[in-house]
Amino acid sequence: MTSQITLYDKKTIDKIVWPSNISRHEKDYLLTVLKNQPGSVIKNAIADFYLLKVDDQMIPLTICDFIPKNTYLVSAYTQYVSYTIEELFVIKNPFIRKIAALILNALGKILNAGKIDKCIHVNNWLFPTNIYSPLSKEQVKSITQFLISTFPQHAILFRTLNFITDPSIINNLQKNNYFLIGSRQIHILLREKLKEFQHRKPTDLKRDEKILRDSKYDVMEDKLTQQDILRMKELYDSLYLDKHSYLNPQYTTEFIGFLANNSMFNIKRLKKANKIDAFIGCLSRNNITYAPLFGYDTNQPAKMGLYRMLSAIKINFAIENDTVLHSSAGAGGFKRHRGHVSAPEYHAVYTAHLSIGRRRVWSLLKWIVNHIGMPLIKRYDT
Repeated sequence: MTSQITLYDKKTIDKIVWPSNISRHEKDYLLTVLKNQPGSVIKNAIADFYLLKVDDQMIPLTICDFIPKNTYLVSAYTQYVSYTIEELFVIKNPFIRKIAALILNALGKILNAGKIDKCIHVNNWLFPTNIYSPLSKEQVKSITQFLISTFPQHAILFRTLNFITDPSIINNLQKNNYFLIGSRQIHILLREKLKEFQHRKPTDLKRDEKILRDSKYDVMEDKLTQQDILRMKELYDSLYLDKHSYLNPQYTTEFIGFLANNSMFNIKRLKKANKIDAFIGCLSRNNITYAPLFGYDTNQPAKMGLYRMLSAIKINFAIENDTVLHSSAGAGGFKRHRGHVSAPEYHAVYTAHLSIGRRRVWSLLKWIVNHIGMPLIKRYDT
């Protein structure tokens, strides 16, 4: 049975017929991004934003071509070349690091020639992790046929899938000739494990909670002031941009304020002496919790345990809401000691409608990432 599909852009906002199962807060979020477009809310997300209504679901899309220094949220080139080059510091041997950089720069030229960024990112909520609603084999087929017809020169990429939370969707994508290309190593706390925590928690988690109790921080959830929002942006920028990479999403102050005041999010701040030193924004969709908003004062000594306190808050939020906890990537050893299981995350890509040259470029990237990149990511995820 063919699905009912409608594509909306910022010119057709007034014609949107919203599915009954979408919350008012999700609707507000999607409308804000659609009206303003990604580059106005995330400085380095230069892409066109659309909404694809598929039966009773509303799926956000981003569509773009190569833009230097675009964030990895909308650019496969940035994720697999630019960001990876910046992450080479984990390789301690300088000779190997130099060779890896040369290989990645050469790969980048090949990927650009193959128009790797001429791509539609499906289910792109503009967060590092994207939670899915179920999609049948027939719905995937209808989506694919519609996008091929509407954007025949673009590859199609379903973002951030894993075999723990998304096995059915992955299976239905593969039945429609999508292939999987590794994205990152992620960490998930299963519902059953979280239920165990109600009676017996891991030693490391109990220590994290003790640090929070002894810290004299107030865990604040009251209405945010403009000063709070400015401080949250300062903490996010310090952690994700200054400490890690400016290829991470560069959220504007206005957008952080919008997210913080949107009831999709539960924002908790650690405050002492009228100053926020850390915050976390948890979001639950389809019985999965994740935390796309996050930041802490990187100038504070690690022994203060700000990261550990935020981790405890996030885990307990998932326990209270009886959901799976998706803890994204990084700090694998830390998360495994707190009950997480680790798993590879994938993008599912469709290129059968493209020229043979472009298909070969995607096949090359797939081979390199799945056979070299992902094993290295797993090795260094400690």
